[in-house]
Amino acid sequence: MSQLKFEVVGAEGPKRYFESLTPQRLAHAYLFTGAAGVGKKTFARRLAQSLLCLARKDGVLGYDGTCSSCVLFRGDSARHPDFLQHEGVLRIGDRDAPMGFYESEQLSARDLVRQLSMQSYSGGMRILLLGDLVFATHEAANALLKFLEEPPGGVVMIVTSATPGRLLPTIRSRTVELRFPLLAITQVREILSAMHYDDEDATMGASLSGGSATRALAALESEEESLRGQVMRWFF
Repeated sequence: MSQLKFEVVGAEGPKRYFESLTPQRLAHAYLFTGAAGVGKKTFARRLAQSLLCLARKDGVLGYDGTCSSCVLFRGDSARHPDFLQHEGVLRIGDRDAPMGFYESEQLSARDLVRQLSMQSYSGGMRILLLGDLVFATHEAANALLKFLEEPPGGVVMIVTSATPGRLLPTIRSRTVELRFPLLAITQVREILSAMHYDDEDATMGASLSGGSATRALAALESEEESLRGQVMRWFF
């Protein structure tokens, strides 16, 4: 059996939950909640990679990083044909759009329903990630609700939200909700170091993070802009 890994910082509770599952016990929809910058979308992508990885395993979590499926998850944007991803506002979409495998940068609710009604490209599962989900209209929310009421087999949908109270209660009730806690300062520092920040910046960013990698990055960018402004004022 290949050596498997699951490269996620923190999220110990969600890790334990999925470590206890087999593929047969997966729910058709999950809702990952928690503050911005605590790793919800990263966890979702790593979970998708695990589910689509071709390496043999008994459980759910883990991927070898080298199989033909994992190669398609390298870099900042996954290119696996059985992994669909959309972030932010979800619109209802064109009723008469042609059927076909997902290629657009912007996925609509109707695109979603059409795409997931199709067979898997690779013959396995299909995974949908809706990151920081916000519905543009009630029609878009209702389209997703209809999908959740009669989900096709072999499809797992993952929704992430920092404000789950804005989602329809009927949608939340049809998902398994998992809470992602704030990161420890050491965990934020680990993330910043992996992003090639030097020790001083990683330590400062982590101390200002409040448990959020997003907040740490914003603090470092603000600090960099402030320093740049001071240099420019001195120079001119």
